[in-house]
Amino acid sequence: MHTLPSRLALATLLGATALPAQNFMGFSYNTIASTNSRGQLDVAAGEIMTRIDGDEYAGWGTDTPGMRTIASIFLLVQDQDAVATPNEPFGIYLYPEDPTNPGFPDLAQRTPFVVGLAGPGAPPSGTINGAVIVATPAAPVAVPIQGGGDVFVALDLPAAPNWPNDGLSTLVILGYQPAGVTFFDAPGQAQQTGTPPGPENSHMLTNDAGALTYDERSQFVFDIAHSTAAGVALGITNQASFPASANPPPTGFGPAPGTGSFFSGTAPDVSQFDPTRADDVTFDYFRAGSGPNPLVFFLVDIGGFAPEVPLSSFVPGSTGVLCVSNNAITLGIGASIGDEAWFTQTFPAGARASAVGLPMVQQAVEFDPNAVVGHASPCARQVF
Repeated sequence: MHTLPSRLALATLLGATALPAQNFMGFSYNTIASTNSRGQLDVAAGEIMTRIDGDEYAGWGTDTPGMRTIASIFLLVQDQDAVATPNEPFGIYLYPEDPTNPGFPDLAQRTPFVVGLAGPGAPPSGTINGAVIVATPAAPVAVPIQGGGDVFVALDLPAAPNWPNDGLSTLVILGYQPAGVTFFDAPGQAQQTGTPPGPENSHMLTNDAGALTYDERSQFVFDIAHSTAAGVALGITNQASFPASANPPPTGFGPAPGTGSFFSGTAPDVSQFDPTRADDVTFDYFRAGSGPNPLVFFLVDIGGFAPEVPLSSFVPGSTGVLCVSNNAITLGIGASIGDEAWFTQTFPAGARASAVGLPMVQQAVEFDPNAVVGHASPCARQVF
């Protein structure tokens, strides 16, 4: 099935609500759901979580220094029998990383985002029904930046005594192919290590009464919105199992090529771990109100994120932060349409083997010549 292909569709959902300016990062850009999941809860009540890795994204949610602030969360919820149990309530919570247990949430800092949400109602026919959820609290919610800066989005699900015939779940993307699954996104070499599943190779885990267990290579189909410009790393692949990641994008996806998933998006197979792959990468920028053909410069750096410095420190009135180092270079000005711009990097065949393990950081900065200000996207880090 298709998920929402771009931030534009998400912005349309919010358009009638007169919310403060916000932009969705693009984590659901050009993705396809693999299946639905309750993680490892089975029939029990508990939480399933997806992790925004602090080594993969920085410079987002910067309203308050030392915090990550989220304005809205998009996800897809499914009820296996919405006739028997219509509008089942669930909640969304946020957690920072536990500084004493890297890659896992600090359960002592459970922060409500929106609670008492209604699951899908009864469908017109059949029993299974799904709902697009765009949860927006009365005020944006912040969690502290701790440890490596991971942030966890948790769904608090009620018990499902008749699972899998009834119960709430969310749609997920898988980074491997279990039996019966058609669509999945296999990552490159950087996420092929680590057994059992853990933060090195997965972005989804289960909290069953305080017991935290990672699911094998999984993540929610989801996105988050914040108050400044958005930016996402995209991985371009030739996978028949994930056609949304192709270049050019298939009908209904795009306009930029590549997937924003946390598998090929942040761990593209540039170095040909799979010899049938030869992934390339895109960085995509979006800011509502940029207008047609925004003037956006694309920067690239090697290594880790630099300390976050407000762009307004250099150009008063600007938004966002810089999180690339002084060694960053400007790749150029990419293609654009509407409020969106992107830059695609292709890799020559002879350079791919030497790219093994290369950590590349990207960021985009829009220059508004009318207001003489800049708008910086978050930074994304891909490891080849």
